[in-house]
Amino acid sequence: MPKPWLTLLLPPCPKLSLNCWLVGNDPHNIFPVKIQSSVSVGTSKEVIKEKKPEINCAANLISIQT
Repeated sequence: MPKPWLTLLLPPCPKLSLNCWLVGNDPHNIFPVKIQSSVSVGTSKEVIKEKKPEINCAANLISIQT
């Protein structure tokens, strides 16, 4: 007997909330950054740099890990 399939149609999520943490900082110092779901990784790095200007490097040198 074939198994039933479940199809979910979900609307696109217009905004994402990234929880960011700087390596070497206290793990309790996570900060949220809201971005559009359609932006590039490079733009995401620029938004993170704008949120935390004390990061001591250029936006393009920020490493995003998942």
